[in-house]
Amino acid sequence: MIIYNDINRLKSTVIKFVSNNPKSKIISIDGWVGAGKTHLVAPAIKNAINWDVIDGDKEFLIPNVSREYVFNAPKIKSLFSKDEKIIIDSVLITDIFQIANRQPDLSIYVKRINNSGEWIDEHITHPSSNIDKLFTYYSSPFQRQLIQYHRLKKPHESPDIIYLNQDPHNADHQSMLEMFVD
Repeated sequence: MIIYNDINRLKSTVIKFVSNNPKSKIISIDGWVGAGKTHLVAPAIKNAINWDVIDGDKEFLIPNVSREYVFNAPKIKSLFSKDEKIIIDSVLITDIFQIANRQPDLSIYVKRINNSGEWIDEHITHPSSNIDKLFTYYSSPFQRQLIQYHRLKKPHESPDIIYLNQDPHNADHQSMLEMFVD
């Protein structure tokens, strides 16, 4: 696993990966809501390698009556049956690849980092965080779905690359881990 906090180093690594692996077709980008997947990392990589970007949340997630999201499995399978080079980002990327019965050629996980270098959203994934407290704080069905995804699938533990997004909007955010640990 490689960890970067510089978008240009991330782009250089992706360029090198793609040129060393010409059969590569899929780059995945995962991370918590607002981490910078769609508006920072995906466009930067698109600019570097000129592949199409798919916003997996908009393309494949459909809200159901309980306000959770279900997947448009036929649309996912259709996309992955094509022979196109794509960058796909989603808050539920592992589930999308599971439906497609595929793996990305390169996986990136984006973390929001504050000025102190703390992962702002660590409380979501930390094993000591109290799930009942998390579900009280994050009360919408979709937020709960995302918490369960991160705690069960642990996408932050095994990507090829972690990008630490120290966006100025995140500078003063504090880690919320202490709020949720008993």
